[in-house]
Amino acid sequence: MIFYGSYLTYLPILLGHSFHASSFTIGIIMSIMSLTTAVSSSQLGRLSTIYSPKTLLRTAFIFYAVALVIIPFIHSLWLLPLPIIIFGMGHGMTYPNIQILLAALAPSENRGAFMSINGMVLRLGQTLGPVLMGIVLLGWGIQGVFYAGAVCSMAMFMFLVAIGK
Repeated sequence: MIFYGSYLTYLPILLGHSFHASSFTIGIIMSIMSLTTAVSSSQLGRLSTIYSPKTLLRTAFIFYAVALVIIPFIHSLWLLPLPIIIFGMGHGMTYPNIQILLAALAPSENRGAFMSINGMVLRLGQTLGPVLMGIVLLGWGIQGVFYAGAVCSMAMFMFLVAIGK
């Protein structure tokens, strides 16, 4: 919901409406997150020798929240890459670590089912994220969409802290 709702659906709308960015510029700015995600995830091997997957996942949700809180305060298109880079760093730590944790939880004979359910949950977030954030948009405007994403990120962080090491 955080990625597909707040970021992927509503950031291009913000860029177009608030910054009057062209489609090309929106594409360039959106690609910054993808590049940062690639660099961030490429460093997980080194980071995982120091930190546990859960610690990295907690950190990722903090990065998501920080980036999403900053976005509504940006008033220059050229400053927007800063929160986008932070978001990409979080994103690069999220998916690989979720896969690691799921694989560790699943008994080997049920691993395929676990991964399939993960894919289903991902698609559910992909479907519901834009709709739920659309409801937030109607009630609280475009800034509310990013704040709601930050709240979801912090809720996930707190959940991960609550379930322990």
